[in-house]
Amino acid sequence: MTNATPPSSDGRPRGFRPRYVGYVLIVLALLLGLVSSGLSGLLIMAGLLIGAFGLYTLVSGRKGLVGFASRGVGALGVLGAVVVLIVGAVVAPAPSIEPSTAADDAPSAAGLVEASQADVDRAERKERAEEADALEEDARAQLDAERAEAEAAEAARVAAEQAAAEQAAAAAAAAAAAAQAEAERVAAEQAAAVQAEAARVAAEQAAAAAQAPARPTSTYYDNCTAARAAGAAPVRVGDPGYARHLDRDGDGVGCE
Repeated sequence: MTNATPPSSDGRPRGFRPRYVGYVLIVLALLLGLVSSGLSGLLIMAGLLIGAFGLYTLVSGRKGLVGFASRGVGALGVLGAVVVLIVGAVVAPAPSIEPSTAADDAPSAAGLVEASQADVDRAERKERAEEADALEEDARAQLDAERAEAEAAEAARVAAEQAAAEQAAAAAAAAAAAAQAEAERVAAEQAAAVQAEAARVAAEQAAAAAQAPARPTSTYYDNCTAARAAGAAPVRVGDPGYARHLDRDGDGVGCE
């Protein structure tokens, strides 16, 4: 019959200590840090563990696996862990860069720089071209505005000259019409005056003939040629040989 160790009051077998498991895990962690990164890895792993246990004691007031007696000791453990971590980071070997990798990265970096500079140059050229286009567009718009203003001024000047010429022509036509009307009026007045004068003379001659006593005459001229041949032309009313057929215009004087 096999003798078995009776279990403890909490159901675990007697002789079982969870603390031992914790110690084994701590040792494994330290070995892992040592194998992975050497002394630096060992120190960093130890600093992390000490800091974790010290922080546990500082917060809870319990000893924990490493047996920190009080919160003050836990605080010292945290500070010591920080120092160990700093030392581990200092003694860590610097990462080595293979020459081939650096040589491969250098052209790539140079290419990136050149590409970036090319993009910057391209953007600057584009911006300058846009500014030049904007300036050219403004200059063209200003030139068009000046041309339109000059054309409008020229059109206004031509229109003003045409209006002035039309007004001058109208004034000249009016003056010519007035002068013609005045000339016609003067001519009409003169013609009326001549007619009035002729009528007055004819009336006076007719009155004189009517008042003169009729004298018998035996002188007779067939025409003005005969009267002129006889030296009697002109023949007036009351003269020997006067006849109405010799005075065609009836003014009292024949064979004028």
